[in-house]
Amino acid sequence: MSKSKLSIKKTNPNNSIKLPLVVRHALTGAAIGGYFGIFHRSVDRDRNFAYAIGVACIMSILITVVRNWNKPFDLTRILNGFIRLIIILSIFWISMELRQTLYDSTGKIGVVIFMISIGALLGLVYGMDESRKSKQKTDT
Repeated sequence: MSKSKLSIKKTNPNNSIKLPLVVRHALTGAAIGGYFGIFHRSVDRDRNFAYAIGVACIMSILITVVRNWNKPFDLTRILNGFIRLIIILSIFWISMELRQTLYDSTGKIGVVIFMISIGALLGLVYGMDESRKSKQKTDT
């Protein structure tokens, strides 16, 4: 029996390719957006953007409270994180509401492309925020 040259035991773990954190988050966001686009089903209800923004606000409040529960009170940090969350979650929920409009005008492929784009954009923003936070931790 001859041994294969591509043995798992002989591979060097240092040869693995690591994508930058921002790219990994963008690709993950694109994959999640693709999921929301591919498995979208047509519904017979009106679009309600006020509901989407309301859900984003409620989620932002809850996430901000949980994130800052055991941290010292710093109003600028809390408000900065809260405003970022409202913006990102509003984009997400509004894009979820826009899926049906896009489905009616462009079909399934338009919804998939749109949701992949939104997911990649939100993943990119999240990745940039995470890399900024990790740089701040290493600087201090």
